[in-house]
Amino acid sequence: MLLPRSLAAAALAAVVSLAGTAAVADTFYNDLDVTVDSVYETMNLTYDTANSAGTTGSTVIALQIDGKNAGDHPGCNIQGGPHYVALNATSSNTAVATVALSNDGVFDVCSDTVLATVTSQGVGGADVTFAVDSARTNNDPHLTFSVVEARFRVNVSEGSGNVVTGCDADPAAPAWAAAILQKSGVKNKTAVKNYVSQIAAEMGQGATFAGFVKNAHPQYENAVHDRLVVLTGRSLASAASSARPGWVCTVLTS
Repeated sequence: MLLPRSLAAAALAAVVSLAGTAAVADTFYNDLDVTVDSVYETMNLTYDTANSAGTTGSTVIALQIDGKNAGDHPGCNIQGGPHYVALNATSSNTAVATVALSNDGVFDVCSDTVLATVTSQGVGGADVTFAVDSARTNNDPHLTFSVVEARFRVNVSEGSGNVVTGCDADPAAPAWAAAILQKSGVKNKTAVKNYVSQIAAEMGQGATFAGFVKNAHPQYENAVHDRLVVLTGRSLASAASSARPGWVCTVLTS
């Protein structure tokens, strides 16, 4: 006989799979690396103290459906229709980095994605963590979510007097899609479509898109652009003219 949901959650709270994913809840995660686990991923930014100028980075927050376990729902824990889940994002040190979520952090269906954009405010470190906002969530309270897999650490180094010599991380297809749509003035979500989610669903292993790896520029982002044109049926701003989302660069002192 299955344990009640609350008892199962308590019994398994300390149990984490080898990948670090809780077994009793659908899992929110970031795309800063290719694994879904509870280990803090890292986002590296710079801040030019002399000019009070920060850099930005972003990561896609998506939902992994973990299936039925210990009384959990057999499929997506967002049941559709009037049901939705909202996330809040918090920076442990807003003097170092601030964070904002697209779509107010709301997931209407499990295929939705949210873009977490971080802006450096000073040199140092900050942890970005997530929580389900019960005041902005309308869902079965017995259907729970794990959010520790979405968290990440932001390291901000001094950018003044430095030169950019290369980039150590590239944005994935959903982040490019969001940037292109924003530049074009096209809403991501309509009554029946979510273009960013559709792009995310078409990614291959390792965040490839249309056969291109993330650091294949400009082929990768151009493929995202061309697919969006088909999905939206509209002319869109080029990827080259859009802000490079999550473009995190390694800087060395000149």
